[in-house]
Amino acid sequence: MSGWETTRHVVAIGGRVADDTTGLPVPLARVVVLSGPRLGAGPAVSRADGSFYFLDLPAGLYRLEATAPGLGTRYGSVQTGPVRVWVTPGKIDPLDIRLPPTRLAGRVSAAADDTPVPGATVRLRGTTERWRTGPDGGYRVAGLPAGPVVVEVGAPKFGAASRAVTLLAGQEQTVDFALQTA
Repeated sequence: MSGWETTRHVVAIGGRVADDTTGLPVPLARVVVLSGPRLGAGPAVSRADGSFYFLDLPAGLYRLEATAPGLGTRYGSVQTGPVRVWVTPGKIDPLDIRLPPTRLAGRVSAAADDTPVPGATVRLRGTTERWRTGPDGGYRVAGLPAGPVVVEVGAPKFGAASRAVTLLAGQEQTVDFALQTA
């Protein structure tokens, strides 16, 4: 069969995009080349298992950026340090990219003596999702949409409290509550 040529593609940069808090894969993350011998390569889009790759890049050092635009503001972006593409075809250093989720954390305590209030209910006004504080009165929720929210807290034998805060994409906002006894 003359006239046909076999083209072999070589993975130059490959790895996985995962949630920085849970370690779970982030599908549909967008990975782009910010700097290196070949700008404009990609973007690569992560698969269901978080894996991504770039093919046939020339050897050198590259910097990448990963985002998850399809997931709204639930994640921030992250830039990698230098990633080496080797001259030896097929030799790659797998890259683990950890996207920071938008997070809310804090502690619920009794106003009278600062003791923890375990089992307190924490929720965002206007949503049906609820979380409970742990034995230390702490709570931490990841993967929330960024923007202004009202955090509401309540517990048996205590009054309710709320506070307006603005969640920033890929960052953690700490909101503590000191509840008055009912």
